[in-house]
Amino acid sequence: MMMNVECPRVAVVVLSYNRPRYLRQALDAVLAQSYPNLEVTVVDNPSRASDEIARLVAGFGNVRLIRNPHNQGYAGGMNRGIEAAACPYVYLTEDDIILDKDCIARLYEYMSGHPAAGLVSPIIFSEQNRTINCAGGDIELGGVYRKRLHGEGERDAGQFPRPFEVSYIDGAAIFARTDFLKRLGGFREDFFMYVESIELGARALKSGKSLVVVPGAKVYHQEPLESRAAPEIEFHKRKNFLSLYLLHAPARTLPEFFLRYALWNTVRGAARREGNLRASLRAMRWVLRN
Repeated sequence: MMMNVECPRVAVVVLSYNRPRYLRQALDAVLAQSYPNLEVTVVDNPSRASDEIARLVAGFGNVRLIRNPHNQGYAGGMNRGIEAAACPYVYLTEDDIILDKDCIARLYEYMSGHPAAGLVSPIIFSEQNRTINCAGGDIELGGVYRKRLHGEGERDAGQFPRPFEVSYIDGAAIFARTDFLKRLGGFREDFFMYVESIELGARALKSGKSLVVVPGAKVYHQEPLESRAAPEIEFHKRKNFLSLYLLHAPARTLPEFFLRYALWNTVRGAARREGNLRASLRAMRWVLRN
């Protein structure tokens, strides 16, 4: 795709944590974009690989590094990149995501012609098998929580011929006007990690803007092997899930929701002596306090 060299500058924020091998591939793909006017920043949450990541980024020359003094999670890490962005547009990505060469060009092309669009996203594929991981999705905050991902597990057969609106896009691939993200306040940092992109999308929709998936834009998730979920991760998942409902669900759904997901799941976990019972109780205490 040919782009005019006078296209507005786009800040690309790459969130990094302990995966220098994946980060190198992610940066190679960002720097190979057909869109010609990029400002690339790596935001590194500290890990045992942070010194190696600093050397890697320095080797690129035209990539800025922000080293956080402590682990600020997904939400805080992305917010540091958004705060540093001085460009009209910003694209948020991660160290295990490989961009197709026309990804940013396609996203800019759509957003520049659609002022009602708040957050736009490419289709996310599995890098290993090239099936669709997520073409956006729809969220329903009812008495029963429902989340449907479009295209999940399917081959790309042209089933998404044109951009379409959704109520959920993945936080690993978000394109937006920088001033809009800053007006929203970025991600809620008390979420730290998990559910934060659903919460951001809910605020974007409440502001009157739309969430849109642009099928012509594609990225590939490298899907590193993850270790078994730690109690801290379970805590964040549960507190953020409860918090999402208190912040955005219709009030009429809350009694059924809390009976089902807070009370009943906790009782069932205690009866089964599940190891995540402590995380559930800690999450409920956090929500009540905050």
